[in-house]
Amino acid sequence: MKRDFRRHAASTASELRLSGDSSDQIAALKSAFGAWKKLRSPSEDEGASPARKRFLADFSLDDSLLDRAIAVGCALSALAGLVFMRTRRRREQGLPPSYTKALAILAREGLVRAPSETARHFAAQVAATTPREATNAFRAITGSYLAQRFGRGAPRDETASVARLRAALRRGGVGRAA
Repeated sequence: MKRDFRRHAASTASELRLSGDSSDQIAALKSAFGAWKKLRSPSEDEGASPARKRFLADFSLDDSLLDRAIAVGCALSALAGLVFMRTRRRREQGLPPSYTKALAILAREGLVRAPSETARHFAAQVAATTPREATNAFRAITGSYLAQRFGRGAPRDETASVARLRAALRRGGVGRAA
């Protein structure tokens, strides 16, 4: 069987090189594909085992199933591309400058937000250890950050809140909640 296929493939290859007509080339390709398909799925005449026949009958792909599989594959690829673009866009946006400055100010005071900690949880931690004015300023900055992060508002300039946070921490420091 394999020798027949190799002989047929060799003759088809020579036909493709010698003939310049595209219809002859297409016919030769169809013939080579038919021989390959016959080699891949032997018929009953060629002595396929009963298990092989059952397997081929159960798992043969007809054109409609193949079309569906291709459509599902394309849809999944498009979905993966959209997810990738969305996460990439979020990473590019990063943290707002006011929230970044506030985190840096609090880090100098010994309050560092863990990577797994939510912004609200960290704000509660800050509220427990800083004076009321610093707590209010950081809550405003955090609220602005969360609104921007989750699409509920446009970015706001919280420079005044950052200045209030810095001033309150200079006056009261960390650990002196009022």
